[in-house]
Amino acid sequence: MGAAPENVRDRSLPELVERLSQDVRELVRAEVALARAEIVDSARRLSVAAGLVTAAAVCAIAVFAVLVAAAILGLATAIPAWLAALIVALLTGFGVEAKGVRLAAGRSETQYEPAE
Repeated sequence: MGAAPENVRDRSLPELVERLSQDVRELVRAEVALARAEIVDSARRLSVAAGLVTAAAVCAIAVFAVLVAAAILGLATAIPAWLAALIVALLTGFGVEAKGVRLAAGRSETQYEPAE
């Protein structure tokens, strides 16, 4: 494919067909190599994004734990610490359960249609 243009009028039909066959093979190989390179690049980007999402989730869990501890310590100034911890745990549990119920209800109403 990288060869200089030749005068095709001086070549026989079998030579031209052979040349066309070689060019098509080279083109297909080049396209496959390009597709492979693009897939590898996409996989690398996806793995980096997955790592960042995981790090963000860990940070969010840590922030939530600190907020729960702060709520317990704040309530413990007015009531016994064990009662403050129990109240915060129950409120947190009810909040998570309510969110789960809302998510489950939303999924049951969603109609999935196959792509055409």
